[in-house]
Amino acid sequence: MRPNLNGLVQAVRIAKTGVALRWHPIHLLWLAVALLSIALFLYSIPRRFDAVADSPTEQQVAWATLGVSAYSVAVYLLAAEIIAALGFILIALLLIARRPNNRLVWLASLAYITGGVAHPPTLTVLENVSGLLFPVSLVQTLGFVLTIALHLNFPTGQFVPRWTRIFFVGLALWAALWPRFPECLAAARACLHPWWLNGNCQAQVGVAE
Repeated sequence: MRPNLNGLVQAVRIAKTGVALRWHPIHLLWLAVALLSIALFLYSIPRRFDAVADSPTEQQVAWATLGVSAYSVAVYLLAAEIIAALGFILIALLLIARRPNNRLVWLASLAYITGGVAHPPTLTVLENVSGLLFPVSLVQTLGFVLTIALHLNFPTGQFVPRWTRIFFVGLALWAALWPRFPECLAAARACLHPWWLNGNCQAQVGVAE
């Protein structure tokens, strides 16, 4: 069977005729997040390579005993991360091309893009770059939250059973707050585990304060 490329054909036809696309605001938001995710990933590639190539001496010695150099490891890891992210991005674009009017497809495609670039450790090298902590944390959080939302909504596009909606809201809040308040959330997690109550709760609260 030939793949249904009506979405791409329609886009090409609109580009040729000059007819404006009727974008919904949610589509513009999708485009902004997708472009931000891809731009951050591309920007992090050389920094990620330098971070691996300039690994601590102990790590480089360990690699040398295996007959590989830090440069080879950096090339291998970066190639694997780029291929993985590129695969997710291509799948997302293919989904949009095949089902451009399906709401679940838009959710799935954005989950693939954000999750594809955030799941590898490539973006972590940007967390210490001035001004990039918030956008990096945003993409990482969206990648996690949208992936969970996709699993809970598939294949009907609705939260079934209904309690999964409450679970998702709590999980999304936790994911959104974790980058901002890691110590407080770690203290709360310690207090919620009975087998950690032997002084660990008080110690965690003291660290959070």
